[in-house]
Amino acid sequence: MEREEKAKILIVDDTVDTVELLTKRLRAEGYDTEAAMDGEEALRKVRDYGPDLVILDVMMPKLNGYEVCRRLKEFPDRKFFRILMLTAKSKVSDKVRGLDIGADSYLTKPFDYRELSAMVRNLLQQIRSYTAGRAAQEEAAPGSSPHLSEETGKIGSEVITAADIGTERLRRLIREKYTFHRIISRNGQIHRILRLLPSIARSESTVLIEGPSGSGKELFARAIHELSGRTGAFVALNCAALPDTLLESELFGYRKGAFTGAVRDKEGRFALARSGTIFLDEIGDVSPALQLKLLRVLQEHEFEPLGGTSTVRADVRVIAATNRNLKEAMEKGTFRADLYFRLNVIHIGLPPLVRRREDIPLLIQHFLDRFNQLKKKQLSSVSPAVFDLLLRYDYPGNIRELENIMEHCFALCQGDIIDVDSLPDGLTGDLPATGPPAGTAGSSATDPLADAEAATILAALQRFDGNRGKTAGHLGIDKTTLWRKMKKYHIEYPVKKR
Repeated sequence: MEREEKAKILIVDDTVDTVELLTKRLRAEGYDTEAAMDGEEALRKVRDYGPDLVILDVMMPKLNGYEVCRRLKEFPDRKFFRILMLTAKSKVSDKVRGLDIGADSYLTKPFDYRELSAMVRNLLQQIRSYTAGRAAQEEAAPGSSPHLSEETGKIGSEVITAADIGTERLRRLIREKYTFHRIISRNGQIHRILRLLPSIARSESTVLIEGPSGSGKELFARAIHELSGRTGAFVALNCAALPDTLLESELFGYRKGAFTGAVRDKEGRFALARSGTIFLDEIGDVSPALQLKLLRVLQEHEFEPLGGTSTVRADVRVIAATNRNLKEAMEKGTFRADLYFRLNVIHIGLPPLVRRREDIPLLIQHFLDRFNQLKKKQLSSVSPAVFDLLLRYDYPGNIRELENIMEHCFALCQGDIIDVDSLPDGLTGDLPATGPPAGTAGSSATDPLADAEAATILAALQRFDGNRGKTAGHLGIDKTTLWRKMKKYHIEYPVKKR
């Protein structure tokens, strides 16, 4: 939520200390707040104040939080605010009860304020996305699709929260609405490409797919092949993974005696893909000499194996991909213009994951199910703080990086819900600080022992200039234990080079 919008938060709790603490911290983050000390006052203030978020305690006089939540569910503008329920009970049944009667998320007391702050940002972002989508639909021209919002770039109006991860509802949405030939998305730009794929597949034309590494280029190439009706195989080759001499033999094959060690004929990828599709990934890394040979295949539909004396017919559909801008490379003279125009008959441009954040919850669920099956585990969900962080991370490695993060979490997670401690080292550093740094006075008003431990660790790190081994030895703990405690208290201390 943009700070200048002054999101409105109603704090409902009968404990004065809790109200004062939350009021102080939330206002420091730029939010507008009001407070209610019991359930009846809460219902009145929801009507009068019109909050974007209600932080609702369960145990209160007059009306408890469950009853307040039940009544709020009937409010006509309920879709325009979110409810975060606070409960001192740790039983799963109590939390499920709150979600069943209308709460959007829950947090168990005593809570870490950083986690509450992350949940607040997530819930307010949901409201922002929902209202933007509604506004775009109301302004849409008559007859336009009710599911497509060009402004928000999202298909459909479903709001997906941390509480939805692991549910059959989300799996059904992904399966029935947001999956096309293994491509999972509800992004408007991606869906416009998907609508064109059948026509692209039938055209038999050469396709150039441009997009950053890890954005799913091979998935789109496979979908085109599957929709094309070609009877041969889909054969993929990463052109950046091999030196020129090996790449040429991999593409075109060789004849016995073509070079030392060539004791028999070997078919290349073009031959293996006969009547099918060859996918040339990272085509921008191919040398000028090999670019010329590829140009001949595209122009003449034939090639010569290394050491061969006759040409071989190439009945192959070519799909190329690159993470570079080939037009710029062509203008600089590092990529042949004639090959560029032969490849770029049909162009597909894929956005990075940071420009399709609405797909992140779907992908979290997809990788959760996939790794449960591969790793023989039964992880059920991710914590709200992890959900918030994964939504806000910029993913320089795109979908492949999110996949790697989830696999890392599966390796480290000790329970059935992925928490912040399971995330890769460094990722948690992107969580903005919401209070005084760990290890300083006031870093955890609810846990003075944690304050003392964090301060001890920070002092030891300062003493040894950030050296993890010396710090761990001084504290009498293992380096792995030190690393986990630093993550727990959000302590970042770089090693000083002497």
